[in-house]
Amino acid sequence: MITHFTFIRSALGLGLALVTAAGLAGCGEAVTALRDQHITGSDFNAHLAREYQRLAVFEADQMYDRRDAGLFARKALAARDGAPLPPENPNARTLRPAQRPALVAAHRRLAVARALVADQRAPAALARAITQFECWMEQAEEGWQVDHIAACRDGFTNAMTAVEKTTGYRFQDDGAARGAFTLHHRFDRSDLTDDERRRLAAAIGSLRADLAAATGGSGGTADFDLVVTGHADRRGGAPYNHDLSRRRAVAVHRALVAAGLPPRHLGVSAAGETQPAITTADDVAAAPNRRTEVTWTLRPKAGDGPQHLAAARGD
Repeated sequence: MITHFTFIRSALGLGLALVTAAGLAGCGEAVTALRDQHITGSDFNAHLAREYQRLAVFEADQMYDRRDAGLFARKALAARDGAPLPPENPNARTLRPAQRPALVAAHRRLAVARALVADQRAPAALARAITQFECWMEQAEEGWQVDHIAACRDGFTNAMTAVEKTTGYRFQDDGAARGAFTLHHRFDRSDLTDDERRRLAAAIGSLRADLAAATGGSGGTADFDLVVTGHADRRGGAPYNHDLSRRRAVAVHRALVAAGLPPRHLGVSAAGETQPAITTADDVAAAPNRRTEVTWTLRPKAGDGPQHLAAARGD
């Protein structure tokens, strides 16, 4: 019986070793297929493929980590072929409790950025943010190279800042995107000039495209709330200025509804002269304070399917 058990245990060990060796060989093949490729192009997929290529070669040659090198190589090849895989979920990694919250928050920020940012708006910065997030998480799982963890985390932060600067959005830790624009009014008027109407039309077009991006393609939905807040300068009495700011907000609200934005998601607020953009003495006219601010929050609900992770890992 002892001999029989020993034989079975040895056979199982040999089988696991063969499976592991085959998996590592597959990782090596992916890196070999990618290593010397010259990936051209300026679109998002090309940027993403090159960023993953750099990660894969670094992990293979400098860190001797064949498993993660293979993962990044497969993601590089997928992006090169026009079928990019999503960044890995932190739940797929064995992370220390102290590391997990920041990575979960970063993953949420990245998810909403990927949902909203069209490839042509910030392709290089978005690709960099994705791969630096992957680098950060991989290094955090290993947990012993503090300088590498910090470098990848800072790389992610800087890349996301660049994406936000380009798009005008602020991507939040809770998975929401917050946007805003400001329109200005003439003295004692609630209507918009032709230039401001054109700016409003352009902003509405971008917002509608973002709503479509947040809800389309995967059958997902999105939470969306928008608030229009009117303001006035300090020339004149406070009650009059409050009413003027309300009329300004209502005028912009009507334009948003006429453009097809859903009324049930649009709110109106009047601040009067209480929230000036610049501080002035009482009864002073100031053009920067004669404005209407439009702010909104957009939170896509669609998530990444588990099949993406399995494909990336070669499962």
